[in-house]
Amino acid sequence: MKKILIIDDDRVTARIHRAVLEKDGYQVDVADNGKSGLERLIEFRPDGLLLDLMLPEINGTEVLKGLRDRFLSKSAGRRLYERVRSATDPACPRGRGNHGL
Repeated sequence: MKKILIIDDDRVTARIHRAVLEKDGYQVDVADNGKSGLERLIEFRPDGLLLDLMLPEINGTEVLKGLRDRFLSKSAGRRLYERVRSATDPACPRGRGNHGL
């Protein structure tokens, strides 16, 4: 069974995502802030991640940097970070709303 980690401080949003993913057959775990999310990444070892970028303690960008540093090669981590940055930064050509992830 594939595992998904949700890192989101909005409990309602996390609960909705969890219900949908579990209905589709995924094993789901939830962390409510960036710090506990990084800890859960190490312990839970998910196959996928649903990440809120605006989190308490450690924001989503810092979580991605921690993910890159612990689990990905430098080039794969940089591509991941750039894709997220382009999807969330209005100064990037693709800008907000054009996620393309």
